[in-house]
Formats: sequence, C-alpha cells, structure tokens
Amino acid sequence: MNNNTNNNGNDNNNYEDKRVVVLDGRNKKLDVSDKLEKSDNYRRPIADKSKMCITICDYTNKDKGGSVTVRFNLTPEEIAEFNYIMGINGDFQKSFDRIFNLPDKDGLSPVKKILISRQAKMPDGKASKYPIYIRIENGRAKCNVDQKGMTSFSNNTYVKDKVADIRLGYDDGRTLFRDSYNYIERMKYIYAMELRNGLSNSGEKNTGALSESKYVDGVNSLYKGIAELLKSKNDKLTSEIEILKKELQEVKNEIMFGK
Repeated sequence: MNNNTNNNGNDNNNYEDKRVVVLDGRNKKLDVSDKLEKSDNYRRPIADKSKMCITICDYTNKDKGGSVTVRFNLTPEEIAEFNYIMGINGDFQKSFDRIFNLPDKDGLSPVKKILISRQAKMPDGKASKYPIYIRIENGRAKCNVDQKGMTSFSNNTYVKDKVADIRLGYDDGRTLFRDSYNYIERMKYIYAMELRNGLSNSGEKNTGALSESKYVDGVNSLYKGIAELLKSKNDKLTSEIEILKKELQEVKNEIMFGK
C-alpha cells in the first residue's frame, strides 16, 4: 500500500484537509481523519470529545451494488494504546462498539462497531503477509440509557446496515497508528501554544488551531537565533585567539631576537 500523510492543522471543513493517514490498496482504501476539538485549558489542550475517525471504503462491487463506506471514531487514548500494541510482538484482538442515542422513526439509534486484530500465522501455519485485520460495521439498535446516562444496546435489537474490512501488512499497521498518534501529540502542542498565548481571546477569528506553517516558522526562527548566537560567540572566540597568537609571536620574537 502507498501511504500519504496530511498534517494540515487548520480547522477546515474540507475533508481532504483533515486526513492524517491514507492507505490505498486493491479495491479498498483506509484513512484516518482529524476530529480533534480544542479545549480551553492549555494544560489539557484537546477536549474529551476529541476523536480520530477511521474510514474504510470498499470498491470491490462498485459496478454491481455500489461501494461501501463505513466509519468508526477512536479516542486519542485508544490510538495511543494501539500505537503501543503495534510496537510489540504477539497476536491480539480488540473490539469496541458505540451507540448514539439518536433514534430514528423506528426507534433505532446508530451503532458503530470495530474489530482490530493481529494474527502472525494463517490457519495452515504459514506466516501471514497481511497480519493486521480491521473490520468496521455500521448498524442500528434500540438504545438503553441507565441512571448515569451511559448508553448500551441489546444484540437482539441490532440491525446490521453495512460492513467493510481490510487487511494490512506490519509496516502499514505501524504507520496507521504511529502517524495518527504523532499527529495528535503535535496538535496538542500547537493547541497549547495557541491557548497559552491567548490567541483565542485576542478578538481575532478563531481558526481552531495555530497554523502549522506559523509553528514551523517559529521553530525555524528559534534555531536561527541559536545559530546566530553561536556564530557571534565563535567569532568573538576566534578574535581572542588571534590576539593571543599575536602576543605569543611577539614574546617569541623577544626571546629569539631580543626585540
């Protein structure tokens, strides 16, 4: 698969500008897009509602029944967990499901499910070329809400609407979660800079993030300042060395020639 990353941090409604990781395969595509929300506290710069949306598009039957697109939102904490898991050896299988209390005319609310696993060997014992498996399922079910506001659903009310899956190699599996994790950490830093500097309260239009170009310019300016300071100190040291060499030569001349 080919991997492309888009690190644009601007709060832009253009979906292409929000994509963080893109993995292209035969008749299938997986991408991760930014659904982060900035908080009002620079110590915790992203809000609890922040998500990273994983989308799988399956074009296998696009000429017959049409393509299938499914989505699931992972929290930054879940992205960090999978980034860690992908860096260690061993098979695993983890699944999540979410239901949103937004009943339709039939009283059923949206449900999203995801399964992520790694299996190094195939059933016949041979090493798998694509050990990472991701399956997303979107459907509907009757939503139950407890006294604490927690939502759940019963499987006997669940209706599956669409499902798509994809298999990835080790490198793509690492890229998927490593790049997503690094992006989140970078955006935390950018958001914290903006909040700390009070840009969101300056009366200027709040774009939702300090643009990455400004961030890079700031870092470059810092390094430029350090380089200039080092050059200045080096020039001063060089000048002092030349003066010392001249004085040493004069002493040598006095000793050798009596001057």
